[in-house]
Amino acid sequence: SSFACSSFLVFVGSNIASCTWRDSANIIVYPGKDSLLLPGDTIKLRGSSLKAMCTTVAATCATWKYVTEVTVDVSAPAVVTIPSAVLSTVSVLGMCDDMVLDLSNSVGSGGRLWQSVRFTVDSLAPNASLIEDFLNNEYQMSPPTPVPHQYMFVGYKYFITANLCNFLLGCGD
Repeated sequence: SSFACSSFLVFVGSNIASCTWRDSANIIVYPGKDSLLLPGDTIKLRGSSLKAMCTTVAATCATWKYVTEVTVDVSAPAVVTIPSAVLSTVSVLGMCDDMVLDLSNSVGSGGRLWQSVRFTVDSLAPNASLIEDFLNNEYQMSPPTPVPHQYMFVGYKYFITANLCNFLLGCGD
């Protein structure tokens, strides 16, 4: 069963994280979606908070000493998840319609907010770079920021790609 990590551990966000015992010697930390814990950070086991699991009579176990303070570094996983950006929008816009680009079906964020979002706009339209600048500087994912219809030129096609990076710096289109 799970327990509050802050009972035994100190790290960024330990007050919102939950933990479980993997076995009698290892703890699994579930940082939670609002966590700021990153590879390179440290996790400290509070000194005098734990004893070894009792494997004999309670009277004997009562004489065992508490574990001393221990600090470990958080490491990134050996294989980082590469995001898959799913960009949804209409295929044809009316002259007065703003363009809404929805990335909410994208996967691979690692349960956290995206570290970064970068757009590329490919078009023969003379204003393609303006749309790209707007998306890269003004766009918010939730709710999606619409591209004003004044940015779109009639008769042109716009090919838009989104590149998403997660908190482990895995990036993908």
